Amino acid sequence: MIASSKDITVRRVLVALDSSPESRALLDLAADLAECLESSLLGLFVEDQDILDFTDLPIARQVSSTGTGVRDLTRQHMESHYRSQAAAARRAVESAAARRRIDCAFETRRGRIAAEIGAVARAWDLIAVSPSVGQATRKHGSDLLATLAPGASGLLTLAGLRTVRATGPVTAVYTASPAADAAVGIAGRIAARWGERPRIVMMGNIDDNQSTPASEAEHLHLPAETTLAAYLGVTRPRLIVLPADLSDDDRQAVAKLGFPVLVVTSKSG
Repeated sequence: MIASSKDITVRRVLVALDSSPESRALLDLAADLAECLESSLLGLFVEDQDILDFTDLPIARQVSSTGTGVRDLTRQHMESHYRSQAAAARRAVESAAARRRIDCAFETRRGRIAAEIGAVARAWDLIAVSPSVGQATRKHGSDLLATLAPGASGLLTLAGLRTVRATGPVTAVYTASPAADAAVGIAGRIAARWGERPRIVMMGNIDDNQSTPASEAEHLHLPAETTLAAYLGVTRPRLIVLPADLSDDDRQAVAKLGFPVLVVTSKSG
């Protein structure tokens, strides 16, 4: 059975922040989703322990972005920088929540990015994190979904700031799995709050009589000769909602498009 909007539970939207433009754009989207899903917003800023440890080494240097040269990078300087960035992130979270009249909280932690997000996350949280967060020290090719969201309702990410505006509808991918049921339910709920009709892309050999996800949505079967990423790249959805059991190749190809992607687990509801 397809999950209906009332079956979908997201208790908090946890957004991990740094000072990048992608992170701030993600905050706005995360706050929008918290409003849509009637949940609270939790901002998290992590002082990266690996970078702090690096500043203790004699080789630590800072290259000025203004072209004024290279200088020693000290722990004191990095800690001051983190305090400033955390204060700015707190203000941004509080402002985003106030505009939408939703509850919010903010935490600053010190440690390794993935571990600290995992420590703060609770069951039924939706975790929002941009690939820029922890990029300097995160292992190349690491899977954020597997690392950060083992007990969460989903993982929201924004892989970059696109110059082309996303004008298409909220689009969910349906694979006839429990996670796909939850993805369709969340997509329908978000689209309804945004005043639009969601689109559902049916993948594989799904009989229309076997499953009828979200009857109010626009349905289409992905043509066999078209990849999911190619289709989504043309239709430019403002939000792509994927089931967590989608193949890694498809999920990674979709993420590279740069549109906001929400990966939903079967734990929603």
